[in-house]
Amino acid sequence: MYEVKRGTKPVAEITVPLNRVSQVTEEARTEGVLFHVVACGTTHACVFLFVHPHLLTVVKHMNGEEDAGNDFITWTWGKVFGYSEEAIAEFISNLKKNDT
Repeated sequence: MYEVKRGTKPVAEITVPLNRVSQVTEEARTEGVLFHVVACGTTHACVFLFVHPHLLTVVKHMNGEEDAGNDFITWTWGKVFGYSEEAIAEFISNLKKNDT
C-alpha cells in the first residue's frame, strides 16, 4: 500500500485469507487508497490497490473480468509513450469531462 500511495507503483496486489479482506479494505479506505477484490480460490482473495480510478478498468481487464475499454487503451498508450501515472489520470479525467 505504501508504494501505491507514494506513486512508485501504479497497482499493488495482496493475497489474503477471506477473513482478513475487510481489515485490508478498511486500511485502504483509511489511507485513501482505492481497491478491487477478486476471489482467488475458495480460501483467499486478491486485493488490488491503486490511487487513480482509471486503474480499476486496467485491473479488471487484466483479470479477464471485462473487455478493454477506452481507459485501458488510453492507459496502455500512455505507458508505451512514457507518460507518468498522474499525466495519464489527468488526460483520462479531461476526456471524461469533455464527454459530458
